[in-house]
Amino acid sequence: MKTHAFLAIIALAAALAVSGCAQNGQQKSVYFEGKFEVLAPGYYTELKMDNAGYMNITKNIGMQQIAANSRMQPAQLDSLKGMLAGSDFFSLKDSYVDWDVDNGTSYILTLTLGNRTSRVLCYETCPDSALGIRNKIQEYWGEAL
Repeated sequence: MKTHAFLAIIALAAALAVSGCAQNGQQKSVYFEGKFEVLAPGYYTELKMDNAGYMNITKNIGMQQIAANSRMQPAQLDSLKGMLAGSDFFSLKDSYVDWDVDNGTSYILTLTLGNRTSRVLCYETCPDSALGIRNKIQEYWGEAL
């Protein structure tokens, strides 16, 4: 009887240990960081994002410099990561340029998710996946960049 009780306790402890490992594995988040740059005549903005959801921005408008920060909610950060993971962003070309436009606006997205990093420049034209990610970042920032 004591042997059965002892084996039952060991089996229960092993089950709890395995369950705890699985839960910890699920909570482990995929690493993310990013930079979103906007360049136009007389205007430069750089928004940096980190794995905790912090967003730090520096805007240079003419001779004026503005700095601010914000933080994405955890659900927003998870949504952005999911959007990025489900997109073709990491297989896009390095640049998309509309050569017919003079003095346009350039957007540069440099994003890392896990062990993948990509930098995509869009000058007045942009693939839908990069445009969607750019719009989501602006939405979370709270205003157009």
